[in-house]
Amino acid sequence: MQIVKWIIAFVCFVPALWLSGINWYIFWTIFVRKKEAPSWTPLLGGGLGVIGVMIMPVRESITWFWVPLVLDWGCFPGIFHTLMFHLMRILREKKS
Repeated sequence: MQIVKWIIAFVCFVPALWLSGINWYIFWTIFVRKKEAPSWTPLLGGGLGVIGVMIMPVRESITWFWVPLVLDWGCFPGIFHTLMFHLMRILREKKS
């Protein structure tokens, strides 16, 4: 049964890493290179990473469920940035 859990976790980790890499590439293109880029994919890479971590047959792995959500730009970092951007925009509109 453990080998099946490892296989399922691996099947979740591969697209999670791919999507997270794409999200970070988009971040790099927009904020560092200052060029146009397509929009990032929110929550999918981090969500698959969480599923992979939770399925892994390692007892302590469940305590690390939050790591994929923090490492994927499309999860907590990107959503926090988006919320701050819109909050600042609303505050600027109220001042004028």
